[in-house]
Amino acid sequence: MNAVRKLVALLTALCAAPGCGSDEGAEPGGAKDAGPDVNYDPVVIESSQCGAVRQQHPTVASPHVAECSELTFTTDPPTSGPHYGTWAAFEVYSVAVPYGYLVHAMEHGAVVVFYNCESDCSTEVSAAEKWASNLPLDPKCAGSSAKRRLILAPSPTLPSRWAAAAWGATLRASCFEAEVFEDFYQGFYDKAPESLCADGADLKNDDGGLIVPPNCGQGDGGDFDGGGPNMDSGTD
Repeated sequence: MNAVRKLVALLTALCAAPGCGSDEGAEPGGAKDAGPDVNYDPVVIESSQCGAVRQQHPTVASPHVAECSELTFTTDPPTSGPHYGTWAAFEVYSVAVPYGYLVHAMEHGAVVVFYNCESDCSTEVSAAEKWASNLPLDPKCAGSSAKRRLILAPSPTLPSRWAAAAWGATLRASCFEAEVFEDFYQGFYDKAPESLCADGADLKNDDGGLIVPPNCGQGDGGDFDGGGPNMDSGTD
């Protein structure tokens, strides 16, 4: 019961944030300032040793839907689409977070980095965590607990070993390369309908799991989170 009250309180507080749920500044289709250079063809990153491919995707209708409802997206990882009324805190997560919370974070300009490793990739994950913590501070995050609009989390449905997603764009790769992921981050971070860095929902409960039900968003990667370091816990 305490977990339910905590979730309700989070939803109430977060959806009161300035700009939450607003389409102000959005272009038709949900993209913000997409510019004339949009190309939906896959782009092979020639410098990548991991076969990285970048691609932009048409954005689709992206309404708020009932919390924990099952969602369907046109890409995996998703880059727009229906999402929950609150967004995940900008943190490192050790297991999957339902996509409904992550798409909302992307709508606020976040980049989400995913991995799906059949074998151990803890060395790569550690490298990704270090990279994430060394990204430049986001000036729009001043005054919040976040320092950067970036999330790192595994995804059991991901068709590639590593990927990144932002509003209307993906990066897929067979391994983690800091330089390649940073280029994607710099190119697509804060390119979304709602440029907002307010505190997201800390979805972890007191036991390290999620405060959402275990089947929340089942079919889109929802699962329990075993905990993980907060990305702003380091020093800068």
